[in-house]
Amino acid sequence: MREACIQAKIIRSDDPTQLILALEPEAASLDCRQRDLSEFVDETLNGTPPEVIACNGPTYMIIDNGGGTVDITVHTINNQAVDEVYQPTGGAWGGINVETEFENLIIFLFGAKFISNFKQNSPAEWLEMMADFEMKKRSPQFVSSKASTRIRLPHAFFMNGSLMARAKGQYKPCDVKLHNGYLILSYEVMSNLFLAPVENIIKHVETLVNDDKLKNLSIIYLVGGFSESRLLTKRFEEKFGSKYRIMIPLDASLCVVKGAVLFGLNTKAVQTRICPYTYGSDVSERCDNVKCNKKYAVTQRGVCYCMVFRTLATKGEKIKVGDTRSFKYCPLFPDQTSVCFGFYTTIKDSVKYVREPYVKKIAEIILPSPDTTKGKSRLLKLDIEFGNTEIKVTTLDKESGNVKHLSLDFVKG
Repeated sequence: MREACIQAKIIRSDDPTQLILALEPEAASLDCRQRDLSEFVDETLNGTPPEVIACNGPTYMIIDNGGGTVDITVHTINNQAVDEVYQPTGGAWGGINVETEFENLIIFLFGAKFISNFKQNSPAEWLEMMADFEMKKRSPQFVSSKASTRIRLPHAFFMNGSLMARAKGQYKPCDVKLHNGYLILSYEVMSNLFLAPVENIIKHVETLVNDDKLKNLSIIYLVGGFSESRLLTKRFEEKFGSKYRIMIPLDASLCVVKGAVLFGLNTKAVQTRICPYTYGSDVSERCDNVKCNKKYAVTQRGVCYCMVFRTLATKGEKIKVGDTRSFKYCPLFPDQTSVCFGFYTTIKDSVKYVREPYVKKIAEIILPSPDTTKGKSRLLKLDIEFGNTEIKVTTLDKESGNVKHLSLDFVKG
C-alpha cells in the first residue's frame, strides 16, 4: 500500500511519516472500545461496557467480516493499553462469496452463455441487479420473517425461456419463480447462498476459541460490511452466544474507517503484537560437505555457498511496539561495492535455507559500499524495528556512511 501511495504521488518516498498504516481489525477494536452501549445492535443501556474499559484482564476478539476476506485479531487490556493475544488470522470467506453463489445460481437458471453475453452487452443492468441483491442480502427481514426474497431482474431475463425447465429439475416451484419482473427465492434457497462462507467463518472461530491462549475470552465483536447480515450474526449468536457476549455495532461497515482515525491520533494504542510469520534475511555461508544441503546451494565466483535463513523474528513471538534488533554483516568478497539484503517470511516456526518450500521473498535492499579498503572486514549493520503495523528496516555501511531504508508489511507475508 505504501508503494502504491508513492507511485500515485500521495506521499513522498523520502518522508515515511506522511503515511500511517492501520490494521483493519485493530482499527475496528479502537472504535468499538470507545462506543456507548446504545450504539450496538440489541443493546439498550447507556454507557461503555465495563468489561471493555477495565484496566486489566478482559480479552476480546475482533472479527472483521469484510467483502473479500475475514480478518481476526484477539486483544487483552493491560493498564488501559492493548496487547495482542493471538497472531492475526482469517481467510477468504467475505460477503463476496454470497454474491458468487448467487451468480452461480443465476448461471444455472438462465445458462452460462446467456449470462456471459448479458454481462458483456449490458454491464450497467447487471450491476444494478447485483446491487439490488446486495441490499436484499443485508436485509434482516428475510431472516426474521423467513419470507421469500424478491430480486428485480432486467427485462432480457424474461425473454429467456429456459428458466422454468432448468429450475424444475432442481427446485420446488415455490422455491424459485419469476413474477412481475422479479426473481423470487424462498428462504431456504436464499439462506443456502450464505452457507459456505458463514460455516467457514464459524468453523475457524470455533478452532480459535478452543485454544488455551483464548481461555479468558469474554467478548466477540462483529464488524465489517458482512457483519450487517442478520443471517451471519444469528449464526454467531446460536453457536457462541451462550458463552461469549456477541456485540455488533449499529454501523458495522464503518468501524474500520472510524477506528483508523482514532489510530492516527494514538498509534501507541496497541503496545504489543504477535508475529504472524517467521521473518528472516539471507546470509551466504560457504558450503560444508557435511552440513550443507546442495539442493539449496548457489555458486558465486566458482565457490559453493548456502543461502541460509537468518531468523529476525519467530512466528507467534510477542513483540513490543518499537522493539529494535540489530544484526551485523560483512561483504562476501573483498572487492564487492554493494550488498543485497533479501527479506523473507515463512509460515513455519523455523527453516534453515531461504530456498526451502514455504519460504517467500518479500523484499530486498541493495546497499552501496564503495569503499573497499577494508575488503571483507567492512562492517554492515542491519536494524529491524518491529511491533508497528510496518517493519522498519535500516541498513548502514559503516565505512561510507551509506544508509538505506525499507518498510515491510507486518501482517501480509
